[in-house]
Amino acid sequence: MMISKKIPVYALMMASLTISVTSCDSDDDNGTDEVVETPVLEQGLISLSARKVDFGKVAKTTAQKNAPEESRIVLTLTNNSDETLTSLDAAIEFPGKASVDLTFSPVAPGDSIDVPFTFAATNVEPGMYTGKATLTPSIGDPLEVELVAEVVENDADTTNKAISLSAYEVDFGKVLQSTTKKNAPTESRVELTLTNNSNETLTSLGSSIEFQGSAKVALTFSPVAPGDSITVPFTYAPTGLEPGVYTGKATLTPSIGDPIEVALKAEVVANPDNNNNKAISLSAYEVDFGKVLQSTTKKNVPTESRVELTLTNNSNETLTSLGSSIEFQGSAKVALTFSPVAPGDSITVPFTYAPTGLEPGVYTGKATLTPSIGDPIEVALKAEVVAN
Repeated sequence: MMISKKIPVYALMMASLTISVTSCDSDDDNGTDEVVETPVLEQGLISLSARKVDFGKVAKTTAQKNAPEESRIVLTLTNNSDETLTSLDAAIEFPGKASVDLTFSPVAPGDSIDVPFTFAATNVEPGMYTGKATLTPSIGDPLEVELVAEVVENDADTTNKAISLSAYEVDFGKVLQSTTKKNAPTESRVELTLTNNSNETLTSLGSSIEFQGSAKVALTFSPVAPGDSITVPFTYAPTGLEPGVYTGKATLTPSIGDPIEVALKAEVVANPDNNNNKAISLSAYEVDFGKVLQSTTKKNVPTESRVELTLTNNSNETLTSLGSSIEFQGSAKVALTFSPVAPGDSITVPFTYAPTGLEPGVYTGKATLTPSIGDPIEVALKAEVVAN
């Protein structure tokens, strides 16, 4: 992780979103329910699906043709009022080239639109950057959105690669130990974009991997013309590995230019199915709601976090019911409308959380799911409540 840098003060730019807005380039309820509905929380007249945009790792802008240099995140804006939203202005305080690329059209009561945020690290050195965007709708109060980006070195700048990648590191994240149990999730997939910056056609792409477990470049290759790009998928399953953090590398050998090295990383975690032989399994046994704003009566403040797990019926019987109980401060629920699950099938189990009546701090607890087949399943819960 790169060390944060202090950001200089950048000019505030406001404009109607008829085209786009761009920043300066220079710069507990405790209880048991078998069927639980999502709680209805107070919404502002105009609401957003999130109040934070993390652009992730973005390569420094480069003059090299087709170098990947832009990150795009789309939020959903909803008109909860009884009036038509007739305008939406924006202001951005962020280094580089950040914009709200929205072609605005009026939004009727109850309707939603996509609000795309884009960022390119123009004239920005590597480091962590934070800022904000302020959206000002014709109805209700202004909406603030936190902006975050990590600017990284662009390999194309330093090595002048004929063939470039959108990133030179693949982190497979947390991956469950391999298991022989049916339907156990054991594979992680990460996709990079490969671009042909040369004046020749890329006719072949070889690959080799030095990494523990089962890692591969799952690419069906087709020739890549000058200026074109293809998706290069990396997949990983921790076959035969014990829990721990593993690192390695992949080497891509294009028919044009030099070999390209990609750093690989994965954290193998224990699969509870291996030890407990669960008839009913979950894709994870921990739910982290992340940072959630304090509950407030102030309009337009999102106060709910939602995390979805996948439940799989590994047995030979139909799962006919699923009870739940929660021990957690605030308002946490399993927002599931249950339907029977046949052998081998899966369903999504949504967990929702609002920090009703809580002060800022880190909170932990647990949820217990009680299926009609097999043993009760415990899920660890965690949330960080932050001041509004």
